[in-house]
Amino acid sequence: MPTFQNETDRPAIEGKITEGVRISLLRQLGTRLTRSPNDTDSLLRGRITKYATTPLSFDSEGRVETYRLTLSLSYRLERPGKTGHGQVATGFSDYTVFRNTEKTAMAEQSALTEAATRIAEQIGMRLWGATP
Repeated sequence: MPTFQNETDRPAIEGKITEGVRISLLRQLGTRLTRSPNDTDSLLRGRITKYATTPLSFDSEGRVETYRLTLSLSYRLERPGKTGHGQVATGFSDYTVFRNTEKTAMAEQSALTEAATRIAEQIGMRLWGATP
């Protein structure tokens, strides 16, 4: 599974999302996944098409307390002699905003991992009938 292409304005997320999807699929499918297209009989390719944070709740002074992070991935499974139709999977996760910006950044990274896991669950179900 090669690294997904990042078509969002959010830099350097493709590695973390690809790895999150890879690990989650490995857990679901119980099979070996490889990064090299030469070492496999099928290849999952993807493009990250959305990375959005939406405010969900506010404190009494109007400051955001909680965001929802939403990811969308356009993907297709390629096998020798045939290329699957493109599909889209979307994952989301909520995270808390803290006064400490470093702590908020860590919470956002955790939400990113959770959203990637949800995307992997959808892919596993659609392509291989695997359940999380």
